[in-house]
Amino acid sequence: MVSDEQLKKNKYRRKKVMLKRVHTKGMVALVMVVVILMALGGQVFRINYTHGETYAKAVLDHQTYTSTELPYKRGQILTGDGTVLAYSERVYNLILDVKLMLSDGEYKEPTLSALCKYFNLNRSELEQKVSENSQSRYQKLLSNLTTDQIA
Repeated sequence: MVSDEQLKKNKYRRKKVMLKRVHTKGMVALVMVVVILMALGGQVFRINYTHGETYAKAVLDHQTYTSTELPYKRGQILTGDGTVLAYSERVYNLILDVKLMLSDGEYKEPTLSALCKYFNLNRSELEQKVSENSQSRYQKLLSNLTTDQIA
């Protein structure tokens, strides 16, 4: 019969032989990859040496330096032939900070007068909104104003 010590030695020998085979196969694969890469690199250098100028001229012939100035117009989406698909226009809201306006008594009268004069608002309605919302920091008076209306 085979002793335990003999079994361990045999197992160790088999592992050692297996590791040598794996190591050898790995080295062979590595050498093959290196040889293939060197061959490819050599081909690239040979082609560049023999036909380098021809390829350089071909590349330069394909390059075009055209500088086209695109017209700037905010808010439009156009097709290739210039048809407007969508147009976006800025709109503004008229907001009144009532609490700030009433913090010092001298601002109430000129502010209400300017609002009535430039935005055609009713003075009595404005005074009513101011008295009802005296602590308001955000009182929307008008919405969707265009640039022409606020200028």
